[in-house]
Amino acid sequence: MDGARALRVMRKIVRGIYYSDQGQRLPNDQDLILFRMADVPPGIINIAMWREHDMGPVFRYRAIHEECGSGIWFEFYRCDAWLALIGELARAYPRSQPVVR
Repeated sequence: MDGARALRVMRKIVRGIYYSDQGQRLPNDQDLILFRMADVPPGIINIAMWREHDMGPVFRYRAIHEECGSGIWFEFYRCDAWLALIGELARAYPRSQPVVR
């Protein structure tokens, strides 16, 4: 699998979810970090209170949108989960953690 190509697809999924939820495009220059949930240390991000959108066994996502930024968690086939942080949430994420930009 081409990792760079897969990341481009994941970013497009994030942008599509953002547009669906917010009714506007995510600016191209907006800070956005994307990484696998397996790389997020426990206790850093709590997605339990984020609103869930379940589209069956293939795809589901949770999102939170605030003035300071957005968080979008999405999962394929109930096993491969990703997290995107946007805006101030991306800038505030601990830089010592592994992050895919």
